[in-house]
Amino acid sequence: MFRLFKAELKKIFLKPSIFVVTGLIILMLAASIFLYSPRIKDLEYVKYNSTGLATVNDYYNYFDTSAHYQAKNNIDHLLAKAENYLDYYQSNSNVVEELKSSWTNVKALYDVTSQSDYISLYNALQRSPSDETVKSDLINKRAELKTAIENFWSKYEEYILDEKITFLVTSNLNDKINEHLLTMTSYFTQAERNIDDPDGFIVNNLKNSNLFAKVFEDLDQFLPFAPNIELVNELYDYVNEAKIRNEEQLQVIIDFNSEKQSSNSDIDINELLGYITDYYLNANYAYNIVVDSIKIDGLSKYTAINITKFKGFTDTSIYELQESNAKYIYLFNNHKYQYQFADSFSIIQPSNTQISGYDYSYFALRLCTFFITIYIVVLAAGTIAGEQSSGTLKLLAIRPYGRNKLLSAKILATITVGAILIFVSGLASLVVGGITYGIKSLPVLAVFNSTVAFSINPFLLYLIAMITMFIEILFYAMISIFISTVFKSNVAAVSISTLLFFVSLVLNVIAINQPWIGLIPFVNVNLFKYFGSAFLSNSGKPKLLESILTPSVFAGSTFISSIIIYSISFIIITLATHLVFKRRDIK
Repeated sequence: MFRLFKAELKKIFLKPSIFVVTGLIILMLAASIFLYSPRIKDLEYVKYNSTGLATVNDYYNYFDTSAHYQAKNNIDHLLAKAENYLDYYQSNSNVVEELKSSWTNVKALYDVTSQSDYISLYNALQRSPSDETVKSDLINKRAELKTAIENFWSKYEEYILDEKITFLVTSNLNDKINEHLLTMTSYFTQAERNIDDPDGFIVNNLKNSNLFAKVFEDLDQFLPFAPNIELVNELYDYVNEAKIRNEEQLQVIIDFNSEKQSSNSDIDINELLGYITDYYLNANYAYNIVVDSIKIDGLSKYTAINITKFKGFTDTSIYELQESNAKYIYLFNNHKYQYQFADSFSIIQPSNTQISGYDYSYFALRLCTFFITIYIVVLAAGTIAGEQSSGTLKLLAIRPYGRNKLLSAKILATITVGAILIFVSGLASLVVGGITYGIKSLPVLAVFNSTVAFSINPFLLYLIAMITMFIEILFYAMISIFISTVFKSNVAAVSISTLLFFVSLVLNVIAINQPWIGLIPFVNVNLFKYFGSAFLSNSGKPKLLESILTPSVFAGSTFISSIIIYSISFIIITLATHLVFKRRDIK
């Protein structure tokens, strides 16, 4: 088999196409220098408008007294908000029951069980049309009912818009409730135009529409948002620790100001802003850990797709939420800050605040991989169908080699070519990137599978990126070889294989929140997105090229699910390829 493998490898390297793809790779490396223009990464570093600020003391006073969101009062308010958030959930408040009780009180103003209610007064007026006291009471009761409905609506909207997630309601159900309440209040407005019998108009419409009961039915459909009370209690530690750290940090800021208050040196001012940044980030990380942890825990009982249907969560990715929370927890627990780390590699933004050789190298390699994959797809699609068309497959089949060995040699040769091209492209990209931008970089703060944050050397992460790109090519190579065994026409095999590759690229761009598409093998071949690069975006929506080369994590997908789908698909395709080739009629 080794002799077959060597022969197949030699055959590939003698084809003109290998020189074409090599030339394309060189061209891509050169073009990448001009194509690479990422948006600069923006850190949460405290910056104040320098107008009117000249000395260290000016900046300190601005931090101490201004209304800027990164000033002391607002930073401290973040911790107070986090504590209030925890206090709320520790009290186990049941907002759904509160709303139901509130609606019961509204309905009581309209109910027929009391002589003082709206309907009873209306009926009394029918019996005694000239009773001025009843008329006055009826007008007051009508106004009271309208006000009660409006107050309930206001309270409901307040809960919907509140930062605290007290219950979950789908967007459709929320629209339905608002429609019911709008209809009810519109009756009062329309009744004002009915001078002869305004209250009769209201009473009859409310009775016929049965909206009171319908709102109760809607409230019964609210889903509970109930974070674990043990988690809530544990999160107090983050708030308390942040307070302690900020007390110590504030003293550092005060001492530095006392020492350097008259200085107008940029070095001293930046040093002060650095201390203020740490003060801000301590509070910011603790606040985000509290809020995000409660969201993640409270939403954990629902599927990723269902979460996107809830009011206020239509654009939420639970994977992204977990990933950012894992970073906050890592940074806070290790007493580190984001500016001390680079991000995972992405073509959208540099990993550091300045472009490094690794950033360019990843971009160039990702672009080269695109063309390498196309080449491997075409090469693999022609391994069987091409030789069938040219007649050379029959010559190989009559030689004393089993079909399994013959096919395995072709598969290994194709895969080896892909590995060589990826390795050479990766090395060349790194050399060009190092010469152009240098390879200085902070350690990367990566997050594996949205749950495990860790610091890693950028070179090691670059190697992981290369391996994942090879795994991606491996899948396309295998499916193209399978198609090649099915079709006898080389043109048909190449066309279908290439079409499948481009369809998979489109699926990665347009179907992020379509769960059934997440089960398709093609959208599970890029594994580097599970190392913290899928959701990196400094500003604005990614451009088309960025979207194609940076697949997102589909709703409900994880590294484990992608590996399982990839592995099962790969095994099935490999077995099917051998089975079809074994039974193929070679002429």
